[in-house]
Amino acid sequence: MEADGNGDTSKLQIVAMMNVPPLKVTEPRQVRKVLVSDEEHVSGIQGCYQIVMYYEMVREEDAHAHAHAHANGWCLAGWIVESLGMVLLDHPLLAGRLHTRDHSAFEIVTNFECGGYSIGISCSLLLAEVLLFENFLEKWVEIHTKMSQQRGKIETPIFYHPRLKNPESLPWDIISRTQSQNGVQSMVFKITGVVNLEKELWRELAMLCVEKAKQKQDTNLGSDFCLVVKESSELIKVESCSMNGVGKKMTHEFEISQSTWKEFGVYEVAFNVGNKPIHVSCWIGSVSDDGYAMAVPLPYLNQNSFAVVLVSPSLSS
Repeated sequence: MEADGNGDTSKLQIVAMMNVPPLKVTEPRQVRKVLVSDEEHVSGIQGCYQIVMYYEMVREEDAHAHAHAHANGWCLAGWIVESLGMVLLDHPLLAGRLHTRDHSAFEIVTNFECGGYSIGISCSLLLAEVLLFENFLEKWVEIHTKMSQQRGKIETPIFYHPRLKNPESLPWDIISRTQSQNGVQSMVFKITGVVNLEKELWRELAMLCVEKAKQKQDTNLGSDFCLVVKESSELIKVESCSMNGVGKKMTHEFEISQSTWKEFGVYEVAFNVGNKPIHVSCWIGSVSDDGYAMAVPLPYLNQNSFAVVLVSPSLSS
């Protein structure tokens, strides 16, 4: 995707699209089952988690920076095709599709005339924890950096759009757009010190996070909402949850703290060494009116930690 440096949307155009599968078939093939207790919850989990990272122009040498500014994003887009295919070997679920709908993860690179660029990633909400909580982005950067160090004098990737002979822009509607329902807001809570992650404890901790958010008037979730629990890498359960009884005293010892998407490393993703994003946008698209809560383990902290993500319609809706 290409954009005018002055923000002129009339010059915005889609110049190329590519499917990026894992470099080889993963064996055994990974499958994640999604068990939904009530068909009414299906619409609530069909949204997308989306993240856009904005970068300044890479300033290698002042004499060459301006001359190569326009090619900056194109080179990155080409090399990303290769490094993304490699990192997907460890996370093939991100390259898969839900059986009941045709929607897989994809990434977009936008090149600006000033030499800066942005990278946008979209994936199913049911796979969002792979991007954030399983350090997918960090692993992708590590692989991308190693490839950069190994390619030596090769200046441009195999897929390099300025070399292509077809200058025509692709149709604007080639990528289906996510329809936002009056805006969606999200909150992230980090919970540590949990001794025993029993099924009922998942529910109680999720309700406590909802209660904390309601006290701050930061969520629009009702007393009955949808709870999504990642029990393992192979199984996600979606069920109803009610706030009835949330006030009862819990005997477990743990710590709940409000967090942000920034804490999960989105501002540290540097595909060019030292060039971290100057801004990152994270949002949820297309969520039902009821919203939901998602509980996800955080193994990179320790075995007794997890996150609760609350997703609901905007308070202004």
